[in-house]
Amino acid sequence: MSTMHPSNELFFRLMDSMQDMALKKQKDYGTDADPFANVRQGALDMGLRPWMGAALRMNDKMRRINKAARLGIDSLNFDSLEDDFMDMGNYSLIALTLLTEEMR
Repeated sequence: MSTMHPSNELFFRLMDSMQDMALKKQKDYGTDADPFANVRQGALDMGLRPWMGAALRMNDKMRRINKAARLGIDSLNFDSLEDDFMDMGNYSLIALTLLTEEMR
């Protein structure tokens, strides 16, 4: 019987947490017809392709992470670095989902 490396155990627990976060945010920002409605429509309103909307939000999160790193702190006013990294991961998958849909 093989055991999973502790880093992999943490990695997959964090993926579960990211999924929980995504589902909660989809209830707040998405619709029953489109879980990514806020990202998709926000991008279209600005004349961008939907996946670009998610990429812009990833950039916002990266800027927050960079600022926290420059300041040597673990959180800014509202979100922790953990939340920012989870958001980036989720936005990355949203971007990939929207890009894949676009290519079909």
